Formats: sequence, C-alpha cells, structure tokens
Amino acid sequence: MFIRRTALAALLSSLAAFPALGDVRLGDQLNAIRLAGSEHMMVHTLSTRGLPVQARAEREKLLGTMGLRGQPGSVAYTNLSFSPVMTQDSNINGGYASDSFTVAGIPFRIGEEYEAVGGLVLGMSGSGRARISLGTDTALDLRAGASFGYAPEHDMFKVSAVASACLEHMIDYSTYAHACLDANYRKYDLGETYRTDARLGMSRVFGSDFGMHEASFELQFRRVDSGSKYTQRIASFSLNSAIPGPYAVNMGFQLGEAVDGVMVMQERVFVGLGFLAFDRPTSVSLAVQNNRGGQWLGEDLTQTVTSISVSHQFSNKLSVSGFVSRADSSDSFFDDTQYGINVGWRF
Repeated sequence: MFIRRTALAALLSSLAAFPALGDVRLGDQLNAIRLAGSEHMMVHTLSTRGLPVQARAEREKLLGTMGLRGQPGSVAYTNLSFSPVMTQDSNINGGYASDSFTVAGIPFRIGEEYEAVGGLVLGMSGSGRARISLGTDTALDLRAGASFGYAPEHDMFKVSAVASACLEHMIDYSTYAHACLDANYRKYDLGETYRTDARLGMSRVFGSDFGMHEASFELQFRRVDSGSKYTQRIASFSLNSAIPGPYAVNMGFQLGEAVDGVMVMQERVFVGLGFLAFDRPTSVSLAVQNNRGGQWLGEDLTQTVTSISVSHQFSNKLSVSGFVSRADSSDSFFDDTQYGINVGWRF
C-alpha cells in the first residue's frame, strides 16, 4: 500500500507549502497520496488548474521516472535490492493441517510426511525493476524477484520466483491502460506450482470532497500447474483512496470463473486501511474469499477463507508484517489456520 522511495518523496518537500486545493492544502493531499502509493493520483493532482508552474515541472519529472516521457528506448528508472529472509511460517512444506479423515465412520490417518510443519525460515531474497520509455506516453515496466529459504529445524527448502512485464499507456493525466504478463513459481517440500497470468486493465483518477481516488478494473487470464492443470478467468475491481490525515483506504472485489473439477476462488472481497503510527507507515487489511469446485469423498467441496494482515515500517530499510488466515471447509479435513511473521530488512 505504501509507495517506495522514488522521485515522489522529493515532491512533498518542494510542494508542501503550495496553496489550498479546494478545502484541503495541497501538501496534506500529497502526503495522503504518498501513503496510498499511487503515482497516477500524484500526476492527476499536479495537473490541477491554478497550481504554480513548479507543479507542472514536478509532474513532468515524475512522468519521466514512470517512463511515460523521454526518448523511445531510454531507461527511465532502475532499482535493485536484496534482503535477508527471516519468517515464521506455519506451513513450510505445503502439507495438510489435518492428520486424519473419516469415511463411513472409520477414521483414516494420512502419512506423517504429508502433515503441515511450521517453524523458522531463513534465507535471502532479491528484486529488480526497470522502466523503459517507448514514446507516445507509453512505458514498459519490467520486474523480477526471487526468494530462497531454509528451515533448519526440518531440513526443508522453500523457493519462489516471480517476473512480470507490463505495458502502460497514459490516455490523459487521469486515465491509464495496461497490459501485463506475469509468471510465478514456487517450490516446497511436497511439490511445486507454476502460474502465469495475462492481465488487461484500466484505471481512472478522480477527486471528491473527501480526497483523491483511483478506480481500477482488470480482466485476468490465469493458467495454473500444481499437479493438475487448469485455466481461469478473473475480473477485478478496486478503489484506492487517499484521504488527508493522512489515510489510505483500499477496497475491492474479484469474481472468478468456475473450473470443472478444481476448487478455485470464485468471490473475494477485501478492504485495507493505511495510516501513520509513531510517524511511520502502518497498514491493516481484511479479506474474505469463497472457493468452490472439486469433490471430496463423493461430496462437493466448498471453502471460505478469512485473512487479516498487518504491517509496520520502522524505517526506510526495516519493516515487520504478519498475517493470520482461517479456512472453513465443507469437510473438516480441509479446515486450516495459517499464520506468518516476516521481518523485512532491505540492503
């Protein structure tokens, strides 16, 4: 939810003293936008009529960093970071939370090797990003990251890798379109998962008496290989709001296509709140997801997953986050409670 250290950080010091925007001082609105983490909101706000010429100059600098200005083929922004992995993980191996199930009144136990195990995971992660200007208000955004973790208590490894390439086009200072390809890989003790996504979407920024808002809509085409292969279409809508205070409110929902024979997400709603605690960015979010599809012992299988997550940034390099997730299923064998605590420390 919070924007990273980019050219946006410099905007606050140079524009905080600018005059009021409606009934809100511009500096207050910019602080809220920074907390919301939306460059689109920042561009929209700096394009407001009546602002000093410095605002236009800052807008053009930001658009240059985003790759939406500049010579075609020029690299507008690069970033490379590394951090240690230090996570308390409740399911390191991808196992089942339950150790037994009952059929016709007869209990059966699963093998001990298939039960979920928890513990401390240590390792290293890294990520990189590059934005390339393509001209005519269009940019190519490339990202990649990988994480390697080892659980010494269980002698287990957990590996993940992600990559994405997005084309972004600015239609005007308030409207944007994007097309993305994503790849995700995870390997753990009991298996591995490949996932690829193709995404098409648009967003629109607008103001209100309460603050600045960005409404986004996206269509997603997903392919998953996790032992069984399937494809799924997903529609998403979200509203990200920056409210002077500063506060950041993010909410939305997703609708997923039913997949024959596979339990998948079909509805998901979420809401998140960002604010400052001890003058540092903090967030709390809640999500509820309904999964349906597939069968277990001849019966249809359904599941509701409720999760809550919190994070606090102690400094520009140190943050701590945690989550708790509870799955309630139509068969108790698939009931599960997972949690995780992560200490993020960037070099």
